[in-house]
Amino acid sequence: MSEDEIYLQIGEILLGTAPNSAVEVIVEAELSPEDDHCQLLFDYIDGQGKKDWFSPSSGYVDVGLLKNLVELRKIYKESGKTAGLPIWSGCTIALDVVVAKLAIVFKYD
Repeated sequence: MSEDEIYLQIGEILLGTAPNSAVEVIVEAELSPEDDHCQLLFDYIDGQGKKDWFSPSSGYVDVGLLKNLVELRKIYKESGKTAGLPIWSGCTIALDVVVAKLAIVFKYD
């Protein structure tokens, strides 16, 4: 799977679980060093600018995000995109629901 395919899948997962009133979905993700689990916190911003949390309606959301983030981290490790530094340990994912634009900011220990 390519990096672009991973980003596309993450966007599709979040579009599928976003609350109806959401104009932006924000996910805070912290991956385990062993790539076997991930802590995910889901927030959204509605059309009035109000921020609130939500819980995805399906367990597939957590599993799908974990799978894709682990695969993305693997690509970064294998392709040498770490510049010799430790790999990222988490990220903030922001999806603009209106224009379907995805942004991911990586976090490092």
